[in-house]
Amino acid sequence: MELAPKHRGVIAVLLASALWGIEPILGKYAALTADSSLQTTFFRTLAALLVAALYFTIRGEQFTVPKGSRWPLVFICISSGVVADLLYYTAVSMTSAVNTSVLSHLQPIGIILLGTIWLRHEKLTLLDITGTLLMILSALIVTSRSLDDLLAFEFGTVGDLLILSATFFWSLSTVVTKYYVIGVSPAVIVVSRFTLSSLVFLPFVLYRGEFSLNDLTPYALGLTTGVGLLLYFYALQNLKAAQTSSLELTATFFAAAFGYLFLAESVSWFQVFGICGLTLGVYLLSKHEEPATL
Repeated sequence: MELAPKHRGVIAVLLASALWGIEPILGKYAALTADSSLQTTFFRTLAALLVAALYFTIRGEQFTVPKGSRWPLVFICISSGVVADLLYYTAVSMTSAVNTSVLSHLQPIGIILLGTIWLRHEKLTLLDITGTLLMILSALIVTSRSLDDLLAFEFGTVGDLLILSATFFWSLSTVVTKYYVIGVSPAVIVVSRFTLSSLVFLPFVLYRGEFSLNDLTPYALGLTTGVGLLLYFYALQNLKAAQTSSLELTATFFAAAFGYLFLAESVSWFQVFGICGLTLGVYLLSKHEEPATL
């Protein structure tokens, strides 16, 4: 029995989230050996590019981009692969971990707001809206680890503004991909993104003398990023933009689980409550859609 496109999309984004849930663990190891976050980002980008290029070659795909999608594709590559990533990695040392988690998980809200302009044809059902809000709240609960930490969130630093700006550009890239980048395979999108990103990062890495790396961790980061994005863009072709972004929040569950298994990090009852909310949110977003919409 063949799965419906929506269910294939749900499975794809959950697999991507599982891969991205490993990234915090790999990031901890990379921080111990890399000279800078720029060096880690650059070699992660190269590895992700190789993964996407290998997939592209094995599939025997043609690098075909319809004329109307070319400039939007360039835009999302620069917006998400360069601007958003640089803003994010610049800001992580300027604000608290709680603020970073809270602000970076607001992406579904940005997509819904931007979608009212570009994605009016993607009508959100009551289940969509309920599931999205539930998953945002649950993700914040899982990442903050305790009620005290969640209540400690305060917005106001330059780092917070940079994180929020990165979240905006990630949201904008998702909406532009869904609306303008039509008829382009996930492999072409990912290859394009990391090719442009690596070309932008390369001069800075050379200038800083960081073009050598002995540790393999950034390459492992690139593997999870590359495969995850291939799955994510496949899911985006089969789901609404808001659904895809909301389901991506399950990465917080996988991050907590992998942290428990590999880093001996404890899981609080507050996080368990949030994980239950994430599970319910996945169920609501994957249900068969009714005709009535909001």
